[in-house]
Amino acid sequence: MNEINQEKPRLLDVGAGFGELFIDRAKAEPNKNFIVFEPLGFPDQELPENLTWIKGRLTDQESLPFQDGSIDGVILNFSLSTIYADYSGSDQEFGEYLQKILTGVLRVLKDGGEMVIREERGFCLNILEPGLNGLGVDFVITPAKEQDLSLTGQEMLADYYFDPEKNHDSLPLQVVISKTGFAGSANPQKSQ
Repeated sequence: MNEINQEKPRLLDVGAGFGELFIDRAKAEPNKNFIVFEPLGFPDQELPENLTWIKGRLTDQESLPFQDGSIDGVILNFSLSTIYADYSGSDQEFGEYLQKILTGVLRVLKDGGEMVIREERGFCLNILEPGLNGLGVDFVITPAKEQDLSLTGQEMLADYYFDPEKNHDSLPLQVVISKTGFAGSANPQKSQ
C-alpha cells in the first residue's frame, strides 16, 4: 500500500469497484493523493504512487479509517445503491442507516470540502433525497456529467440521449454536499 503524502490534497473514492476512475485521475494529477476505500480486492495492475488502496466496508460512522476533517473531497459513485441492494430492512430503516453512513463520511471531510454522490435517478429521488433531508445537510441534485461517470454511468446517459421519451429512472444524477457548519453528530442541524 502506498503512503499518503499529508501535504497534498486527499480525495477519497468510497466503493470504487475496480477503481478505474481514480487510477486514471491519479496518473493525470500527481499533485493530489487519491484514496480508494473498497470491500473488493486490489486491482491486478500496479497503482500510481499517489494512489492508496484500502480494503474495507462502509458500515457506520466510524468505518472509515481516517481522522476527523482529514479528507478534502469524497466521491461515492453508485456505491450507496449497492449497499441498498444488500440491505434487508425497510426503506425507512435504510434511510436511518444511510444517515449513519453519511455522518461517517462527513466526519472525515474537511470543513469546506465536498462530497459528491452519483446514483441512478430513481434511487436519488426515492431513497437518497429523503435520507439526506433527515440528515439535515444542504445539498444540490443535478444531472451527472458524462466525463465524471464510470462506463456504466456513461452507458445510462447515452441511453437517455438516444431515447429521451423513455422513463429514465436509471438516468444518473449527481448530489453535491458541501461541508459547512456540520457538527458531526448523528443529528446535525441544517446550515442557514
